[in-house]
Amino acid sequence: MHNCLLIAEMQTKILEYVIQSDRGHQTVAALARTCKALTEPCLDVLWHRQERGLGALMKTLPADLWEVSYGSLVRIAHLLFI
Repeated sequence: MHNCLLIAEMQTKILEYVIQSDRGHQTVAALARTCKALTEPCLDVLWHRQERGLGALMKTLPADLWEVSYGSLVRIAHLLFI
């Protein structure tokens, strides 16, 4: 990789530009998986620019812990800690 691409600010600017394009999230995610030098900056940009907020993350929890109404996350049930 060229030395100018190792500058964190340059990586962030490039990734912010890429993520705004069609299929930008998919492209940045693919970059995170294929280039070790870009993994952390890609993940930072992806977390910062989530399309659906934390609702998508909450949906990874068991289905009885959350419910959806009109397409948005409206309630999270209390979690029991044993």
